Formats: sequence, structure tokens, C-alpha cells
Amino acid sequence: MGKYWLANIPNGALLAGSVAEDMPQITTGNEHDFEVVVTGCALGDMVLGVSFDIDLDPDCQAVGYVSAADTVTVVVQNDSGNTADFAAATCRVLVLPSGAIDSIIA
Repeated sequence: MGKYWLANIPNGALLAGSVAEDMPQITTGNEHDFEVVVTGCALGDMVLGVSFDIDLDPDCQAVGYVSAADTVTVVVQNDSGNTADFAAATCRVLVLPSGAIDSIIA
């Protein structure tokens, strides 16, 4: 885990983190949340993406937000009409620091 440097991002920095998560069964209309450590992220940073190395049901959504320093909370919501039973998976998140966003706005 660490920083990725890309030439086309102001300040050049994206942050990333991953975690192995064994999600429980998620019944219709319910959700499961868990945390991913992303060193260097802070409140106000933008989570650009959340990915899993398993196939999520098309009616299940996964979103992430920075909930504290160095922490992204990922929420998996089940709106499928069926109980979702996922295999253990690796979840990866990508974060754009707010300083890079401010550079774009300014």
C-alpha cells in the first residue's frame, strides 16, 4: 500500500488501500460496512472507486467515503430482492486527496 504518482493529477498523488473482507450474507434492503486503511487520506478527500475481485450482484452497490484520517468506510448495499452471499474477497479503494481537487478548482 502507498502512494501512486500520476503525471496528469495535480500534485501527482493518488492514495490506495486494500483489505481482505469475508462479508456475511446481506439480506434484501440491508447493508454491510467495513473499513479500509488508506494511509494519508483525510476528511474531505474523494473516494474515486471501490473494487472487488469477485462478481457483485448487479443490484448490489458498493460505495466508499473517507470516514476518518487514514480510513475509508466501504458500504455494500443489497437491493437485489434476494439474499446476497458473497465469497471472501479483496476490496481495493482509490482516493484523490482534497489538495489535488483544490488545485483543479483554483
